[in-house]
Amino acid sequence: MRSFVQRYRFLIGLTLGSLSVTMADTTARSADGMATAPLQAAPQAMVYYRLVNAAHGVHWSLDIRNDDALNNQPVLAPSGNFSGQYWRFTRFGDGYYRMTTLWLGEQRSLDIINDGRTDATAVLADSAHVSGQQWKITPLGDGSVRLTTRWRGDEMALGVSGEGTAPGQLMLVRADGAEAQRWKLLR
Repeated sequence: MRSFVQRYRFLIGLTLGSLSVTMADTTARSADGMATAPLQAAPQAMVYYRLVNAAHGVHWSLDIRNDDALNNQPVLAPSGNFSGQYWRFTRFGDGYYRMTTLWLGEQRSLDIINDGRTDATAVLADSAHVSGQQWKITPLGDGSVRLTTRWRGDEMALGVSGEGTAPGQLMLVRADGAEAQRWKLLR
C-alpha cells in the first residue's frame, strides 16, 4: 500500500512593506498538499502556523473572515493559501502567547469578548496587554493542544460549536476534552 504522506521542503518569501518574513516548511503532507504534521514543541518565534480543529480535520483552518468592514471574526474556513490562516505566537511569559495573523499583523490579536453575559465569544481585537489575549497552549499527548486564556483559566477552552461538516462559531466552552476543543498547530 502506497502512503499519501510525503516530506518535502519549500521556502516562501513574503514581503509586507518593510517586513520580510520567511516560512520554512518541512511538514508531512497529504497527496493534496495539506499539512498533516502537528507541532511537537512550544511554538517558535517568527514562525507562522496553521491551526486545524480535530473535529473538522486539516481541510478546515482557523481564519479571520474578510468582510471588508471589521475583519475581526474568527471562523473555520476551507484551508488554503490565505494570510488570515497563518498564525504567529508571540511569547508573553509564564507559558502564555499572543495569537496574531500574517494578514492583519501584530496590531490585532485573538481575544475573548468581555460582554458580561457569556464572556466566551472569540474576536480579533486591537492588541493590548489584557488577559483575554493571553493564550496558553496545553499539549494533550496525541499531537493536539488545548487553547485557554489567562482570563477565563484552564476550565474554558477554545472550541467550535456545531457538529457535522459545516463548522460553527468559535468560542470558549467548558473544557471537557471534546474533539471540537482539540487543535493542531501545523507548520
